[in-house]
Amino acid sequence: MIVTCDQCNKKYRLNSDSIPAKGGAFKCRQCAHTIKVQYPAPAPVPARVNAARPPSTGPFANNRLVCSPSFGEPETPIARHSPVARSTGTKKGMGLRGKMTFLFLVIPIILIAAASSLYLMQLNTLATLITDESTASIRTLAATLMVDKARSVAQQCSLYLEHHANLREADLYTDSRFRSMAVQKLGMAGYTFLYAKPDDARFWRIWAHPDGRVVGRGIKELSESLQGKSSRFWEIATAVKNGRLSQGYYRSADPTGTQREKFMVCIAVTGTPYYVAAVTYLDEFTRHINKLDARAANITANIRNTVIAIFLGTILLIGFVVALYGNSLAGRIKSLTEHADLISVGELDAELEIKSKDEIGELGEAISRLQDSARLSIRKLRQKQTHLLPPGSNCCDQTGEPPGAQQTDYRIP
Repeated sequence: MIVTCDQCNKKYRLNSDSIPAKGGAFKCRQCAHTIKVQYPAPAPVPARVNAARPPSTGPFANNRLVCSPSFGEPETPIARHSPVARSTGTKKGMGLRGKMTFLFLVIPIILIAAASSLYLMQLNTLATLITDESTASIRTLAATLMVDKARSVAQQCSLYLEHHANLREADLYTDSRFRSMAVQKLGMAGYTFLYAKPDDARFWRIWAHPDGRVVGRGIKELSESLQGKSSRFWEIATAVKNGRLSQGYYRSADPTGTQREKFMVCIAVTGTPYYVAAVTYLDEFTRHINKLDARAANITANIRNTVIAIFLGTILLIGFVVALYGNSLAGRIKSLTEHADLISVGELDAELEIKSKDEIGELGEAISRLQDSARLSIRKLRQKQTHLLPPGSNCCDQTGEPPGAQQTDYRIP
C-alpha cells in the first residue's frame, strides 16, 4: 500500500504484513512529520477485463495491456535494505573459514611438527653416535696404553730379577729398587702390582702392591674383599696361565665408596714365576668424553628449545594471518551473497560498495553490472507497457500508483 506524508507529499510504499493490527506510526524521512497508519481493510479487486469476453491470462488480453502483479514488479514489495530470508538447512561441506584453517594452518602445523621432530631425532642420534664412537675409541686407546705399560713393567722386572737371581720372594717388596719398578703409577689413581703363580696350595700371592697391607695376601682374598664381591677381578687375574695376556673390566669402590669401573691388564714376567698387573679407573681416560657428552647434551637441549620456540612462533603467525585474511575474505563474500539475494527478490536500490581489486572485486563488479542490467530491463518493460496502452486507458501497477511515480519502500519500525 502507498502512504503519503501530509506535510511534504513524500510517498512511502508499505508492506501490509508489517502493519500491526492496532495500527502504527513512523516519521517521514524528509520532514520528520509523524505519519499514522491503520491496517487496511480488504477490498474487492476490480475486474480489468471486458465482461462480454472471456478473461485472458496474458498481459495482452484482447489487444489491451492487463497490469499483473507479476509484470515488472514483485508481488510483495520488499523494504529497502531489509534482510533477505535464507535457507536454514544444514550446510553441505566445510565452510570457507574451515577450509582455510585446515589447508593453511592444520596441514602446515602437521608438516612443521613432523619436520621438527625428525630434525631433533637426527640431531640426538648424531650427538649420541659421536659420543659413543669417541668413548669406544678412547677405551680402545686406553687398553692399548695399559697393555704397553704392563709389558714395559714386566720387561723391567724380568731384567732386574735376571741380574738378582738370589732375591727371595719375601724381599721383593722390601727391595726399594724392585718395588719402584713393579709398582708404578698410572694416571691419577691407576697403578701396577706384582703377583706370583699359584704354589702347591694353588694360592696366587701378591708380592708388590701400592698398599702394603695386601702384600703377601692372595688374589682370591683380595677379590672377595672388593666391595660388591667382584668375581671378575679373580677371573682376569688368573686367566694368564700358559703365558697368555689377560685383560678385562670389573667394578670396584673408590676411596669415597662410589662404585666405578676399572680396567686391568695382566701379563707374565718372562723367565720368572711372576705376573704384572696394570689397573686403573676407566673414567680417567673417558672423563673428557663425558664432558663432551654433557656439552653435546646442553647444545642439543638449546637447539631443541630454539626449534620449539620457532615452531610456536610460526604457528601463531600463520594462525593470525589465516584468521585475519579468512575473516576478511569470508566477510566480503558474505556481503556479495547478501547483495545477490536482494537482487534475486527484486530489491534493486541497494548500493554495492567495491573496494578490493582482486577476483572478489571483479565478482562485485559483475554483480553490480547485473543489478544495472535488471534496472534497465524493468525500466524498458515499464515504458513498453505504457506505450501499448490504448488512448484514455488508466493502467496502474500493483501498488495503485501511476507508472513512473516516485515511491520509497519503507517498513514500520
